[in-house]
Amino acid sequence: MNCNECKNNVLNESVSRSVYESAQAHANVNNRRLFIALLLTIILFVASNLAWIIYESQFTDEYIEVTQESESGFNSYIGRDGDIHNGETGGQNQETNP
Repeated sequence: MNCNECKNNVLNESVSRSVYESAQAHANVNNRRLFIALLLTIILFVASNLAWIIYESQFTDEYIEVTQESESGFNSYIGRDGDIHNGETGGQNQETNP
């Protein structure tokens, strides 16, 4: 038997209509379940993000003005940018609101 005869035998086999319709029905049920699972996943994803937005909006950012005075005339402080300012001269250094 050569390959051409083998391919022809496979292609000529048929499936009964009832088996085909049964397979289609199972595929339709499976597709419907997957679609519902996808919709549920999207809804839960949006709800989760909305919950985080509501949670984060409950807090407010408050800025305070810090004043530091030194008798020696040298002040050291950490600025809003994270830089450390050492030995700045002057009687008073202030960090103000941005």
